Amino acid sequence: MKMKLLILTQTVDLNNPCFEFFHGWLIELAKYCESIDVIALRVGKHKLPNNIKVYDVNPSKSLISKFTAAWRLSFLIKKLLLHNHAVFAHMCPEYVLCAALWAKLYKKPIILWYAHLNSAPFMLKIAEKFVNKIVSPSKFSCLLKSNKIISLQHGINTEFFAPSKRLAASNKINNLLFVGRVSPVKKIELIIEAIAILNKQNLYLNLKVIGSIGSLAHKKLLDKIVKKYELKKQVLFLGRKSRIEVRKAMRADSLFVSAISCLDKTLLEAMACQSLALAPKSELTKRLLPADCLFEANNAQSLANKISFWYKATGQNRLSMKCKLREIIIKKHSLSNLIKKMIFIFTSNSGTIL
Repeated sequence: MKMKLLILTQTVDLNNPCFEFFHGWLIELAKYCESIDVIALRVGKHKLPNNIKVYDVNPSKSLISKFTAAWRLSFLIKKLLLHNHAVFAHMCPEYVLCAALWAKLYKKPIILWYAHLNSAPFMLKIAEKFVNKIVSPSKFSCLLKSNKIISLQHGINTEFFAPSKRLAASNKINNLLFVGRVSPVKKIELIIEAIAILNKQNLYLNLKVIGSIGSLAHKKLLDKIVKKYELKKQVLFLGRKSRIEVRKAMRADSLFVSAISCLDKTLLEAMACQSLALAPKSELTKRLLPADCLFEANNAQSLANKISFWYKATGQNRLSMKCKLREIIIKKHSLSNLIKKMIFIFTSNSGTIL
């Protein structure tokens, strides 16, 4: 008897830059399941295998209250859970609470995927009481203390995030690239300061920042830093882009820079695209990246030195490192490997077989 899975998620929409990645998760999960029912709060464009059915909590797209959304979600869970083997809640602990009563009544396990670097909200602490397992990319991605947490890996779609066929013909560093929400935790100011240091060494590179503005106050602070160092023409805030546009930027002879000491998903996507990538030294990054791709955390001079090192490196050395970084992602953080691990957790908690 193969797995029949009920999935609860926020959005199924290929046109939503924040959630289009989950479309790939669904396609990969479908390879191992007899059927999948997906309940989403928002449903847009999607193209999924025939064994997946998508249910929209708000098909009329009208403005509804949180209470109404929760009631509709609970109604659909009750309707669909009986013929499924397990519940997979993606990111939102609130979904667990909507499913808890019916899961207990029908004796179905609940697995929650949760990944957030900075908090363990109260709702997560409540949800932990009702789930069988919480799966997360690493021990740093879920700060809740619980023996139910299983650290797996990230899931990067290495077929989508792949190098351009033109890579061998063009192997320079034309600009620096950052992808992610513009907020204090991302430490974009460190990259700006590194550019200012490089300018004094007559090495001029532009920084392209792709991502939504998470904090207007922080954006104003970054603008002040840019003005202070006279970098207005070199630091470009491009806003949120689609996954296809992000991939294009990662392929375009860029040196990707992450300034936070964790395995940010966009860092791994850049590595999968065979882009050179830099990150601060930390317990996590030292396990993944070669030493030549690491700089001292919170140290703009150290970052500038690494950028200069790779800018001056031979084309062959850059190409060799790019290939090595992609192989690391394929081996340790590919979507296909993540889904296999998750399917094992689903089946071992529900009594089904592959």
